[in-house]
Amino acid sequence: MSSLYPGVDVDAFLSPTFDVKEWVNGVLTPSRRPRDATGWGRASQSEEPREADKNEGFKTAGEPDVEPFVGMDDAAGDDAREAGAGAPFSDSGETGGRSAGTSAGYEQTGTGAGTEAPSIDQLASTLVLKLQLLSQEVSSKLDKLSDEAIRNMPRVLYDFELLRKDVHSVRSAVEDAKRQFETAEGGNNAFQDLVRLDTVRTRMELTRHSLREAENWSTLSAEMEAIFAARDYEKAATRLEEARRSLALLSSTPDYEDRRALLAKLQNQLESDVKPKVLAALNEHDAEATKRYYRIFSKMEKSTEFANHYYRARRAPLLRLWQQYDQDPSVRSAEIRGDKTFADWLAPFYEEVFLVLNKEFSWSAYIFPSPIDVLQALVHHTFSALKPTLADRCAEVAARLHEGCLPVIIKAYQTTVAFGQKVERLMLSEADRPASPGGDIGSPYGSPVSVDGGNDIAGWGFVIYESFMPFQQDFANYEKNHLTSLSSVVLKPERNADFMEIAQTMGDSVAKIFNFAEMATVRCRQLTFGFGLPGLVDCLNEFFGAVIDRYSALLEQIRQETGVDGTQISSMGDEEDDDDYELGRGEVGRQEWGHFQVAVRVLGMCPVITRRLEGFPLSLKKVFGGLRSRLELGASCQEYYAEDKERTEECFSALTLLKLSSLNSYTLHTVLGTLEAIEKPAEPRRSGAVRKTPREQEPAAGDSPAPTPPARSQSTLFAPSFEGLRLFTSSSQRFVFDTMFATVEKHLSAVPNMDVWRSAAPTTSGPFNLEVPQFSLSPSPYITCVGEHLLTIPQQLELHPDEEALSYSLETLPFLEPEDFREEEASLGEDGDEMGGDGLGNGGNEADRLTADLVTNLWITAVSRGTMVGYADTILKIPKLSEHGAKQLATDISYIINVFAAMDIEPVTKLRGVLQLVTMDGVKLERWREGSHQWGENEGFVDESTVKRIAAIRGLLLDSK
Repeated sequence: MSSLYPGVDVDAFLSPTFDVKEWVNGVLTPSRRPRDATGWGRASQSEEPREADKNEGFKTAGEPDVEPFVGMDDAAGDDAREAGAGAPFSDSGETGGRSAGTSAGYEQTGTGAGTEAPSIDQLASTLVLKLQLLSQEVSSKLDKLSDEAIRNMPRVLYDFELLRKDVHSVRSAVEDAKRQFETAEGGNNAFQDLVRLDTVRTRMELTRHSLREAENWSTLSAEMEAIFAARDYEKAATRLEEARRSLALLSSTPDYEDRRALLAKLQNQLESDVKPKVLAALNEHDAEATKRYYRIFSKMEKSTEFANHYYRARRAPLLRLWQQYDQDPSVRSAEIRGDKTFADWLAPFYEEVFLVLNKEFSWSAYIFPSPIDVLQALVHHTFSALKPTLADRCAEVAARLHEGCLPVIIKAYQTTVAFGQKVERLMLSEADRPASPGGDIGSPYGSPVSVDGGNDIAGWGFVIYESFMPFQQDFANYEKNHLTSLSSVVLKPERNADFMEIAQTMGDSVAKIFNFAEMATVRCRQLTFGFGLPGLVDCLNEFFGAVIDRYSALLEQIRQETGVDGTQISSMGDEEDDDDYELGRGEVGRQEWGHFQVAVRVLGMCPVITRRLEGFPLSLKKVFGGLRSRLELGASCQEYYAEDKERTEECFSALTLLKLSSLNSYTLHTVLGTLEAIEKPAEPRRSGAVRKTPREQEPAAGDSPAPTPPARSQSTLFAPSFEGLRLFTSSSQRFVFDTMFATVEKHLSAVPNMDVWRSAAPTTSGPFNLEVPQFSLSPSPYITCVGEHLLTIPQQLELHPDEEALSYSLETLPFLEPEDFREEEASLGEDGDEMGGDGLGNGGNEADRLTADLVTNLWITAVSRGTMVGYADTILKIPKLSEHGAKQLATDISYIINVFAAMDIEPVTKLRGVLQLVTMDGVKLERWREGSHQWGENEGFVDESTVKRIAAIRGLLLDSK
């Protein structure tokens, strides 16, 4: 229609969503054409593209933009409609000419440069005229459609009338037939007579058939002799099949048993005659002959016997190959040498078996109705006939290799699993092909096993994988023996090794021990698919416990060789040179700080073991995390391989057998739940960071790895191992402590028996040979040696600023209290703020130094308190103390207290109390003896037993009050 009105597209009037105002605005404003979806917003083909400045042709200079009909009031709209309604027009041709002219003029006006734009009224009149023309055209089309409908209506009514008459006639015919049937002679009795006659006829035919079958039985023997003579075995099978069917009709006759015996005799005769030919056809792989003989056996209902002939023929070469293992001279010699050849020999045997199965799977599909059932039965018959069985061979390997048998058994099992995967994929290749009718022909499971059934094909490999079930169920014991044999090698020092070499052996063994544990995890996955996880956890706990016990025994041996236990304590004379190294007992000999270095090395094993042990549950989770999903898989082999088409570690039959075994226990699900609840631990702290007390431990952000105490929620699986590790850590830490305390102990060991405690006050010779008492006392040599040793401890500890062992598990250090950690960390926090750090070694080099100082202070505090407690206990062992001895003892105690003060160590209560009792004058002692008990502030720091012991060695008697 747009061709009738060039310059204006009026196809929009045919759109079901036509909007008058939008169309008018689009025409009046070319830059705002309506959307093209309705087909009326496009410019006509003859219209030239306008530039942006030409689209403003409707606006005069200085006029504001006005959109016609947008915002126009109703009165203006009514005026435009009245103007359009009153416009005269003639016929369509004249009107069309005027419209064309108007449109052309509009084009010239809208596009000409410098021309005056038409007014709104002119444009509205033009549009109204166009609307009238379109309305006239639409009305003419409606008239045409109405005329056609009116002309066609009579024909439709005529067709309906004919259809009505036909229906009426059919109904009348049905009613007439019904009336005739009701008025017929006899009525319903005629049909009953017909039914009765049909029944009689059917029964007579059955009787005739039975009599004929009975007549055939009388000539059966003669017929079969003739057929056997002619060697027409297919005809014989057909005749016997007919006799078998007729025998069911003669079950009530007196000679039924005789006939049944005759039938069985003839069937056996036919089977004996055909059997050599069946074997020949099977050996020659003659498919046509084999299929023909299979039909003969099927007609005799002896498909199972035929299948057994088939299985025996196919398994014979495989059984001969199996026997070659015992006859092969190379295998025999390898067994004598102890080589692990069984698993290697098993792989080519499985290859040969699979070649036979692959060939027979395709070949048997032409013979038997269900090749999958045939394949499963062939596997069952083959492996059941092995002599010795696969289970016996595995048991023989285990008995020959003892604790080294597990890798061989696992390798054999993995080879068997790979064989099973190939067999299952072979069977699944025919899973979509519908099985032929005929049922099972020899399945060992008692009923057909179809890939579409509920049992799937999982049971095909049970006869193979049951041979490995004893090793899977007893995996924990086999693995424990294997780990024990491995660890005994790495934890066995060389003969006559000194303590340095023993410590080196212990340190080097940690990585190997955990590598053994990780390999045990892999072996558990390979042999049990993860079902042996509870046994693995128990085995690893026993293994770690045995290793830690071995570490403890080696630590005790090191203590004895270093003399820390007092077995090799030597005198420490003044003539001994501290810098002299004695190379006869290792690199550092018996030097005290050489022993300290060995002890630190042993203690350094503990954080490493703790880290590895804490991370081991996460390793188990990574390895066995998918076991839960495999347990929840359906019982379909197709679904199993559809989940992962590239499965290389498991086969469905072996997995199903494990799911049905006792390994799929409640304990397994409990351990899996524990593993699933384990989360990745937070980032550990710096090795130099000080351990807080258990109640105050908080992670320090940005610190480098250092272990946390063993008691953690994710470590519940290895709680026994952590308990053993805790004891070993305590022993190792005590060993470090004892190496620093050994010198103190050596000097204090002779204190109770020193003569100075019982001697009188020394005198000097004055003028005229007068004895003048010596008033000033100097500290004894033993206490000065102790003080000098204590002052060297910070220097030695500063040689190990980044030693992880010294900062590990400080809360278990002897003679420390929780308050020590709070006080030290509080002071460190204040210093850390001043240094710009966080007080825990995260604020720069100075803060790191302060962290190392904190560790050093805690160790010095522990050794100093141990010295004070040991010194106080040693003083109580002095048998007698003279007045001069008491003064000397007070001088010694004061000296060591001053040393502790220089080291910023607060004296312990017991030592201060002993000093007070030793220096107490007679008045206070008398007051105590008189029972006044009027003590000063500092005298009440010791218990009554200490007071009585000091009074006894000073020769004072106290009341028993």
